[in-house]
Amino acid sequence: MAKTHLNQLNAEDLQQRSYLFYATKANYYLQTNQPKKAILNLNKAIEQVSNTLEKKYLIKKRDDLILKNKT
Repeated sequence: MAKTHLNQLNAEDLQQRSYLFYATKANYYLQTNQPKKAILNLNKAIEQVSNTLEKKYLIKKRDDLILKNKT
């Protein structure tokens, strides 16, 4: 059901907050055990975010996920 709702949203409609859409999708993919898709969406979120603290948080989250899934 969550995926259905996410698919109904358009990140471009969110303008400055589009990074939140990609971060939310990343969380969804983490919850559904799809780390590669989560990392891809975290990368998109990182590209979109302008706030330095939020960017650092997303980078750390992505990097931790990459390290966790290096097998």
